[in-house]
Amino acid sequence: MIAEQDAERRRVDEADLCQIDGNRRASERDDSLERTLELGGRIQIGLAGDGDDAFVATWVEDLLPAVEAYGPSAILVSAGYDAHAADPLAELTVTELGYEAAARAVAGVAARLGIPGVALTLEGGYDLEALRASVAATVRGLLAGRAEGA
Repeated sequence: MIAEQDAERRRVDEADLCQIDGNRRASERDDSLERTLELGGRIQIGLAGDGDDAFVATWVEDLLPAVEAYGPSAILVSAGYDAHAADPLAELTVTELGYEAAARAVAGVAARLGIPGVALTLEGGYDLEALRASVAATVRGLLAGRAEGA
C-alpha cells in the first residue's frame, strides 16, 4: 500500500500559463485548480495581453496555491520568455519585472515546502536582449525569494 502511494506521488503533474485569444483575466479565479492538480491533472490558464500585473497575479493567486497545496518534492519550471513585451511571437507584454516577481513567488513556495531549489529549463524567447534580461531577472527573483522564504 505504501509503495503504491509513493509511486502515485511520483507522477509528473503540470501547471501551465499561456497566451489565449479572448478576455481571460487573472481575477477570474478557477476554484477547481487545487483539486485538479491534486488528482494528477493539468492546470492550463490562458491570459490575453495583460502585462506584468495579470501575469504575476495568475502565478500568485492561481498556480502557486495549487502547487503548494499539492506539496511536490521538486519544482521544475520550463521557462519560456516569449511572453515578453519585446518578443515578436506573443502579445502578453510581460517585462523583466514580471518574470522576477513570479520567480520570487516560486522560490518562496519552494522554500516553504522544504525544496532546496528550483530547476529551470529554457524553453523560448526570440528577442535576444529581452531573453538575456529576463533570464537574469528570473535568477534574481529565485535568489531573493529563497532568501525571503528561508
